[in-house]
Amino acid sequence: MLNDAIDVVTNGGGYGGILSVSQTICEPNVSSSDAVNLDALIEQYTASGLTVFAASGDFAGNCTDGGGSYPGATAFPADLPHVIAVGGTRLLVNVPGDTYVSETWWNDSTGHGGGFGVSSIFTSEPAYQSKFYPGAGGRSVPDVSADAYDGIQVCQAGGGGCQVIGGTSLAAPLWAGVWALASQAQSDASPGLVSRAAFNGFLYDFSGAGIFHSAASMGSDFQHVGLGSPDITSFISQTCCGPTTISSINPSSGTGSGGTKVTVEGSNFIGVSKVKFGGADATHVTIYSDSKLTAESPIAPAGDVQIQISTPVTFDPTGSNTFSYIPVITTVSPNFGPFYGGTSVTVTGLALSDKYTFEFGANAATSVSCSSSGATCTMLTPAVDTTIVCTGAVLDPCTIPPPPGLVAVQVVAPVGNSPSAHLFTYQPLTVSEFYPPAGPTTGGLTVQIWGTSLKAGMTVHFGDLTATVSSCVGSETCVVTLPAAKSAGGVPLSVTVDGVAASPTPDQFTYVVYPTITGITPNVIPANTGATAKTVTVAITGTGFVSGSTSFIFEVLNGGALSNVACSSAGTECTATITAPTGVATIVTEPVAVTVGGYTSLGSVNLTFPMAPAKPLCKGTTCN
Repeated sequence: MLNDAIDVVTNGGGYGGILSVSQTICEPNVSSSDAVNLDALIEQYTASGLTVFAASGDFAGNCTDGGGSYPGATAFPADLPHVIAVGGTRLLVNVPGDTYVSETWWNDSTGHGGGFGVSSIFTSEPAYQSKFYPGAGGRSVPDVSADAYDGIQVCQAGGGGCQVIGGTSLAAPLWAGVWALASQAQSDASPGLVSRAAFNGFLYDFSGAGIFHSAASMGSDFQHVGLGSPDITSFISQTCCGPTTISSINPSSGTGSGGTKVTVEGSNFIGVSKVKFGGADATHVTIYSDSKLTAESPIAPAGDVQIQISTPVTFDPTGSNTFSYIPVITTVSPNFGPFYGGTSVTVTGLALSDKYTFEFGANAATSVSCSSSGATCTMLTPAVDTTIVCTGAVLDPCTIPPPPGLVAVQVVAPVGNSPSAHLFTYQPLTVSEFYPPAGPTTGGLTVQIWGTSLKAGMTVHFGDLTATVSSCVGSETCVVTLPAAKSAGGVPLSVTVDGVAASPTPDQFTYVVYPTITGITPNVIPANTGATAKTVTVAITGTGFVSGSTSFIFEVLNGGALSNVACSSAGTECTATITAPTGVATIVTEPVAVTVGGYTSLGSVNLTFPMAPAKPLCKGTTCN
């Protein structure tokens, strides 16, 4: 009967085929010549790809068939060296979910269990078994095992009815099914390849590869369960096709924000646990076959990344597995700056790289530097083109560039440009305010200017007079030194930066003839040695003095002033008084300036005078 089955499976001498045998005959009921001849026939067909899985029996170490029970005997044809003998286990799984929990050798109290033993016909121990069962004295059964205890219900058409199939009569076809899946995967990976036979120790070569739930994990040994039961996913992945490879990805690029559906083709997509883009996990992974899957790209971990597939076998990264992310900008900070460029800007986003061009409008940023993660870049903004091009044509003699304003910020990359949704505002050159609003015709006054797109080195005009720029803070405030003017009056204030002129200010700067102070006589007031305070009159010379609106102030001493001021009509001399107190505490020298009509002289003269002692601070009857 087995001969006939082999002939059917191999089509009378063809290639391949998988055969599961549940019938068992105890070795005492089989002649040695029949067993040897059948093994030779199977060996012949295994060379062309035939694989035979045979049940080891359901009575543990007591082989039982129609002829009786034979303690210590093994079952035929499981004893044949070129057959894979399948023993039985008892499997526990999680419910719901059907995930693996544990497994033990099947051996119950009724005497049933996975058959095992050593052949009395094939007394030479196969080399592939020697390290697992040294000294067995012959061919050991089983080679592998599978679930046999609970059984499954099988229904046959044509009046066959339904019945529960269990024992090693279930375990053997389970193994045949696993090998069929492995063979199919092998065929997918190598179309046209002749089916491989799992015989003559083939499975033993994978004993340490993690493809079996081992005898040790079952609390058993090789004698009872062989190599163990299959971890089906790992088994198929590692026995069929070699490493997992990628041959193509489509599309090979997508937006840095993720969500691109990518079709990946290759080989050995078996037991896929994860698909990674660089170090990030892909989402919505769908396995179509062992050579095709789809996955949605995650948010970009970098610009160019390698796609990797995690399976129980080694991944081969030599294929076409590079996926390029199209850059995305999320923020531009600051998002404004002067029209002449040079603003240090930080751009954040996804898949950014200093290999790319960052465009502000039509111009490229400079000094671009990006983090290795592609999340942050710093750069300097380019200048706005302010060149006026004149052709000399009569109707259209000159082309004037548009004024600074909003421009799109975009990353230009070979794989694709970022969406241009982020804007940067180029500020025009303006003067919004200046202080003080007036200064002396003699110049020298410090004037602070506020506006936009100001910078050191700009030209500042007070009317037709050019000022010297002292310093600037950023592009919005600068300090200049007022130039001298020939006469008093209002003048417009304007600035020019890099050939671009701002509109003159509507509020004019007012030049004023400031008063001057040139001398004071006497300039030393001696200490008062008398018993009462003494008033001393001083004469002060200068220009611009006006009787009734002129005061002389101490610039340091709390803004104090001389008293009883009277000035000549010529405006070049005034008198004033100062009191020399008694009980002098110290002699001090203070600069004295003149103020006329709210304008204070830029210069001053020194006056030395005695100071009265400070009044004591009293509280109650105690004074300090």
